[in-house]
Amino acid sequence: CAILTTAANDKIRDIHDRMPVILHGEEISTWLSRDIVDTEQLRNLFHPFPSEPITLHQVSRSVNSVANNQAELILG
Repeated sequence: CAILTTAANDKIRDIHDRMPVILHGEEISTWLSRDIVDTEQLRNLFHPFPSEPITLHQVSRSVNSVANNQAELILG
């Protein structure tokens, strides 16, 4: 598995300068298509997701350790 990243949108930029590539709509079909051979067409999918639909919530700093795996981690 791999997580592809791109420049952060306005909301994420306060946290980090990069964010995961989030595909939506027809972009998903384009990414999964076996017929696409033009890498530039795929590279065009690597753009920041719009800020508006994204909501942020604080989580515990304990999430930084894989040894921690409790539901309480998302409580802040």
